[in-house]
Amino acid sequence: MRNGAKAAPIDPDNARVSPIIVALVAFLLQQTLMAGLWLAVRTRLERRASTQWGLATVAAGAGMTLVALRGHLPPWQGVVLANVLIFVSVGLLARGVWDFTQRPYRNSVHLLTLLGYTALLTVLLATNAGRWLLLAASASSAWLLTLSALATQRGLTTEFGPREARLAALPIWGITLLFVLRTMGLALPSSGMSQPLHTDNTANVVMVLAMMSSGLVLNIALVALVTRRLTRQLEYASHHDDLTGLMNRRRIAQRLDEEFVRQARYPQSHGLLAIDVDHFKRVNDAWGHPTGDKALKAVADCLRQASRGSDSVARVGGEEFWVLMPHITAEDAEQAAQRIVVAVRALRLPGVTTDLRITVSIGVAVAAPSGDDPEALLHRADAALYRAKEAGRDRVVVCHHDG
Repeated sequence: MRNGAKAAPIDPDNARVSPIIVALVAFLLQQTLMAGLWLAVRTRLERRASTQWGLATVAAGAGMTLVALRGHLPPWQGVVLANVLIFVSVGLLARGVWDFTQRPYRNSVHLLTLLGYTALLTVLLATNAGRWLLLAASASSAWLLTLSALATQRGLTTEFGPREARLAALPIWGITLLFVLRTMGLALPSSGMSQPLHTDNTANVVMVLAMMSSGLVLNIALVALVTRRLTRQLEYASHHDDLTGLMNRRRIAQRLDEEFVRQARYPQSHGLLAIDVDHFKRVNDAWGHPTGDKALKAVADCLRQASRGSDSVARVGGEEFWVLMPHITAEDAEQAAQRIVVAVRALRLPGVTTDLRITVSIGVAVAAPSGDDPEALLHRADAALYRAKEAGRDRVVVCHHDG
């Protein structure tokens, strides 16, 4: 063996399996279980990222198997191929992270990096530079893991916030630290870590067990991220309208209840705009449902732009919308409704004939200072909307507390 390394699958003194072989076999079993987990997950959740992570565990397990068998294999298999598989595992982990966070990567760059890495290890093996080979393998993996950790933090910050992004990247930083320590140990000939990983010594056993622990935590963290994203998507879908992206009726009804609870504590009124697109059936009949959908999306965008940041906008029916406006007077709510009427009246749909004109009717109601409830507020807003339609549509009508 190179570097004076000596594989010890069996201790001749007491005929027991050496600790390093036990640790490597345990690592292989763990990676096999993780591969099965990702195979199950990929059928439904984050298919591309899950596939990359599943393949990463397979490559890591295969690489560690070759490490465990290194004393019984030709050097190019036990050394070069083993380290190439571990490097591939790290690369697949990185690509899975980049897929999950929707960060771009180039297949050609990854392929060239892998080919260059393989060529370097082959040259080092041919020149009998065994320690430099292991040093290059460890340093390269540390570098790739650093990129993965940084990509995880940057890619997840927008979606999950900086705290969760840092927590998600922490296991990757942990494995990176292990490879950094391994690289430093290989650089010091007197260190126990300067020996090949299959060599039976305490430093190598600790290294393998630490890699197992970090890998387990990492896979748990990745599964948690996938589950967290799915939960957020389901929560969003349950609270939002598919076509317009606005809140749905159930969600804005919850927000309305919350406003009444808040009003019971603080003497601040809130208003509700009940909005209906005028003659919408004619739009569908004359221009077709795709144009009708475009019209609804355009009205939804108009409502978003005309609303304040604290307002809640929802599509509550086919062509019906609500705008819940906290901390507002009847006069201000009426003015906001008038601005919406004017903005919708000016809408023009791209690619649709200029004959199409879209208008809305709006009923405005503001919660009474006391003795009011969500049902009463909705009733007054609907009554005002009905009067706006009876009066000719394309207008605003306010229903005051006294009706």
